[in-house]
Order: sequence, then C-alpha cells, then structure tokens
Amino acid sequence: MFLSVHYQIEKHREGLLWSFFFGRSDLDQDGFYNLSERTALLAELDFDSTSLNSSTIIIRRPIRTSLCGFSNNYDHAGLERPKETSLLFTSADGFAGFTPVGANLVSTPWPSFHDEGSTRRDIVCEIEVETCFGNAFASVTPGDPSPVVDAFRRVAHTNPLCGDCIIVQLLNKSGPKGLSAFLPRPGPSPRRRPLSTPVEVAAVGLGTSSHNLLDFSLPPSFLAIRERCVALIQRYSYVLGDSPSTFIQGVSPNVLKDVLRTLENEETWPSFLTINDDLRENEAESTIEAFNVELQRWFGEHFGTKTRWEL
Repeated sequence: MFLSVHYQIEKHREGLLWSFFFGRSDLDQDGFYNLSERTALLAELDFDSTSLNSSTIIIRRPIRTSLCGFSNNYDHAGLERPKETSLLFTSADGFAGFTPVGANLVSTPWPSFHDEGSTRRDIVCEIEVETCFGNAFASVTPGDPSPVVDAFRRVAHTNPLCGDCIIVQLLNKSGPKGLSAFLPRPGPSPRRRPLSTPVEVAAVGLGTSSHNLLDFSLPPSFLAIRERCVALIQRYSYVLGDSPSTFIQGVSPNVLKDVLRTLENEETWPSFLTINDDLRENEAESTIEAFNVELQRWFGEHFGTKTRWEL
C-alpha cells in the first residue's frame, strides 16, 4: 500500500512536468528545443534574460481554491460523502511531496494552498536557472538544438527540487483552479472520435527501474497532444485525507489488555486500528498464549461475525 500510494503521487508529478516540457513547450513536437522554444519556456516561468539579476526566479505561494467546496463533487457524482475523512490535498494542486520553505511538516505534512479567503503570498521556493537548466539552455544565442528529454530529466530526476518548484510556479500561472499552464494551448478542434472508441490513456516513463533509461515518448494516437496530456495527468490523479487512527504496540499481554480496555471506554472509536505484534522473538510460550487469548477475546467481542472476505 505504501509503495502504491507514493508511486501514484510521483507518477502524477512526472505527468505534470511531462505535459509542460514535452506537450506545451516543444511546439513543433520534434523532440528538441530551438532558441525560441527555450526562450518561451523560461519566460513562462518568469525568467527575464535581459536582467542582470535574473539567475534566480522567486516563487511565491499560490492561492488555490481546488478544495473549497470539494465535497460538493460527491453530491454531483451521486456518491456518498466521506464520513470520517477530512480532505487535505488534491493532485489538482500539484505535488503532495513539495515542502515549502519554512514549512512545519509535523503540523502540515502536505503543502497547503487552499486557505479560503487567504491572501498570503510568502516565498515558498526558488528556481536557480543555472542549476535547473544549465548555462547553455538559458543562452540567448541559437546554439545546437536542445533535447527535450534532457531538460525534463534534469528537473524531474537529477535536480528534483527544481521540478517541484516549477510545478508551484505553474500553479501560480494557472490561477485559483485548474492546470492550464501545464497543458498545450488549445488548437483546432480534433477529429470527432467514434463513441465506441475508448479513450487512450498512455503512460510514459516505463520499461525499466533506472530513471536515466526510462522511455518518455508517446506512441502514435488518435488524440491531440493536449488531450493526451490531460489523460496522462488524470490517469494518476488522487486526493489525500486524514482519518482518525490508533496504533497499538503489543509489547506484552498486560499492556495489550490495558490499552484495549481504555479504547473500549472511549466515546468515539478510530476509523482505523492497528495492533502491532511487538513481542520479543524469544518470548516465553505462556506469554505468547496469553497475548493470543486477549486478542481472540477482543476480536470475538467486537468482530464476532465473519465477513465475506475472511477465510
């Protein structure tokens, strides 16, 4: 479960960066940036090549409203609202693993951009242009064509803080909702797809566990590049929430019994309960037996009816 959740979060981050670098910024889709494409990409991040003090781009906190009234989406979809879970972050607001400058990860583990009515615009990160792109990329001289995949790998994997900060800046550019600054600009209406044809959601960055060997090309498709970027980002969309939970360390039968009795006297139980077996490997058989008896008693009293997925 841990790996699955974090894989989805990281692939969504990758999809956002792929959309901007491959889909939006490579205008002719030839796999290389010419001078005008490099200049336009950096300009979208607010890089001013004419300024003597332009080596660093200061990124301020986005003002986002993605989570405001988010629960109403359940009503629109005809779904029941979460009973015990508070929504904390949606992938519509970028990358959950981003850490703003000066953030308190204990009180706020996820980046928070959705304070309703907030006008805070404090600095959350900086893009060092030389570090993130290299001197040649920011040069105003034509030079050799620059491979798109090289720029992408540099910010997505080699210098991940660059990629994280670029995502935040593009959230700023997208306004209070949506991800428009990541996507290719709307073009002519694509050919109408037959209703019987399923929408293709092709993945990128697969085929190996080594990031420098991953294939980031997209196979030919009926869909326009903008549609494909939307599909790629949506493929890995997610929402993070917080649910009441309790973790019990079962170090001895007596401790287990005391903790479970205390839990039974609580007015409200947690939504998730974990009982971890922390007995020593060389524990006496009598202690293990007493531990099992207490567990069986508690489970029998509270979960006596076998559910359909239990053996």
